[in-house]
Amino acid sequence: MILIEAKNISKNFTTAFGLTSELFEDVSFELNEKEILTFLAPRQAGKSTLLKISAKMFEPDSGTLTVYSPPVFIPGEPNSFPWLNVEENLRFVNSFLQEKEINELLELVGLEGYGKHFPNNKSTGFRFRISLARALALKPKAIILDEVFAPVHHDVKKELYDLILKIKDEKGIAFLLGTSNITEAVYLSDKVIQLSKHPGKVINEIDAAKIKKEFVSEAEEKIKTEVTSKFKEYFKENVFDFAI
Repeated sequence: MILIEAKNISKNFTTAFGLTSELFEDVSFELNEKEILTFLAPRQAGKSTLLKISAKMFEPDSGTLTVYSPPVFIPGEPNSFPWLNVEENLRFVNSFLQEKEINELLELVGLEGYGKHFPNNKSTGFRFRISLARALALKPKAIILDEVFAPVHHDVKKELYDLILKIKDEKGIAFLLGTSNITEAVYLSDKVIQLSKHPGKVINEIDAAKIKKEFVSEAEEKIKTEVTSKFKEYFKENVFDFAI
């Protein structure tokens, strides 16, 4: 089942001097149930705007976007309220949550026993878990993640990647992810869409799930080779991350 479908969507932006330029153009994709689709592109290549359009926060300037099941958008910066404890943050988005449901959500995201703790002064990884629990409290079929792992400490990233995969497998949640981290895209994704810069165009689509299934032992290197083969000319002028 298709959850989000985009056909040839484009978006322009206007500079401070009144000049109009294309941010990205003719981008098409489908996000299906129970899959992780990643937009992999250089920083400041329009990924955030594309994700916000996918969440119906903005409208494209051209093309069509159909959202069959409303996603929940999680921004790159922590969006939990520091003056509310963890349980109160969950109840803020869904006041009908029962105590049992809250405990199950906290256990799922790795915050069991932290319900009365406050996010203030907690790590970015801790606050992301709150954001994820808040998103799940709305019972969506899809969650959009906008560069959410970029500010997370290196040692914690792998834990959060595995948490996303666990939620996808156990709850059947689809994820739409934007990143410039190649390893992140390889590790998490069922599909990877590579975008160029100025303007953003689709330059490659990789069926990562198929590669992982057919080449289990060498899947990571095979996908990385596929990714980098399309990006050789971009490395000198654009910034990408390689490591987890």
